[in-house]
Amino acid sequence: MNILINKEQLKLILENEIEVDETVGIPDNIYETAVDIGNKLFEELPRSINNILNKQYITINNIYNINNDYDISAVKFDVSFIEENSIKDYMLTKMSNQLTAYKHKLITNKKHLQTKYTSNYSIFNVVFLGIEIYKPKNKKDTPNELKNFLLKNKESIISIIAHELSHAYNFYKDQKQYTKNRIYYNLGSKRNGNGETTLDITPIRKFLNLFYYLSKDENLVRPTEIYADAREKNITQKTFHKYIINNDVFKTIKEAENFSYENLKNEINNTFNHINCMRIVTNHNPVNMNDFFIGILTLKKFNKLPLIMKTEEKMFKSFDDYLRAIIIQLTSLSEKEWKDVSNNILTTSLIEINRKYDNILKNYELYLLSIYKNVNQQEYMKHIGKIQNDIKKYKTPEEFYTKFGLIFKNISRDVKIKLGKVSSQLP
Repeated sequence: MNILINKEQLKLILENEIEVDETVGIPDNIYETAVDIGNKLFEELPRSINNILNKQYITINNIYNINNDYDISAVKFDVSFIEENSIKDYMLTKMSNQLTAYKHKLITNKKHLQTKYTSNYSIFNVVFLGIEIYKPKNKKDTPNELKNFLLKNKESIISIIAHELSHAYNFYKDQKQYTKNRIYYNLGSKRNGNGETTLDITPIRKFLNLFYYLSKDENLVRPTEIYADAREKNITQKTFHKYIINNDVFKTIKEAENFSYENLKNEINNTFNHINCMRIVTNHNPVNMNDFFIGILTLKKFNKLPLIMKTEEKMFKSFDDYLRAIIIQLTSLSEKEWKDVSNNILTTSLIEINRKYDNILKNYELYLLSIYKNVNQQEYMKHIGKIQNDIKKYKTPEEFYTKFGLIFKNISRDVKIKLGKVSSQLP
């Protein structure tokens, strides 16, 4: 089906600062560099396990050249182990580029507020990466077990290292970031509401994730990530199509392309209704029960539930049992009341997104002012005011979700094209 974009919609897309870069290239030697760093990490991490527990860096000293214009002299890994009761083996939950290792400079001009990163080291030649690994509680760490875990997950770890090296390369090439883009990035990457707000309801959480997933910083590095993963899996040009349509990154991009206010509304309506409630109760299925709990709190008749929970939760063996007992009560809700829940979720989510956006901006603003000296305050506050009103201008959930649906569609199509071109780089 051909989708036509009218002039008003095109104007909307163009006037937003969520940018799409036309560059498709995968930097030369970045995959080979990621493989070498990964192999050295697989040796060093198990050997250094006692040092890691004392919060020390693992440093890989080696000279790497990426794309003939970026030299890396060392990669420093800051590794954190987190104990978790519910797992039986190690889990790699996060790897990230640590920009806090770099100095910053604020740039203002008539159109934008920007942050410029300037490294403490010449030409960004030391890369800082953070790693977060979950481990079973009370598990004794042995080098062999940890190494086996790393080798078992070699494909994904190499792909993630390539992803992060691509970030480092892009920061080296263009050390500016638009403050507005960074706020939206944080809105998506710091989307957890601690299980207490509509932002934790699955459809809304998936929507917020797209701010992070489709940000300029992230869509620039997706081709490198896919290329490294494909190389590790021995994918060829002939097998690429089957590979890419089953790839999780590509699936998320497709979800973004298909996002719309109507689809979001339908997903919420399909979740919050009498039939779905009965199915959960009948099957004793706790999946998404927290969604239900948060959703019904938007109804006045249930707004005292948190207080009741504090006194009655002790009667139940687990929080899921408590939620199940609440959901049994929900079977008495009328069809109109279920519709009220769905409508309330959409309305409340916009209020809470506004609040979260404001909090992120406020914290970011305090952070900027704490590190920047001699800033043109008048120019700065004018830009902050514009950024602050960026979500407030949307008066209804339909207007907000519809407009960002169009933006997501535009960006995701561009990213899909770039990912498709990765096949030309494969054997």
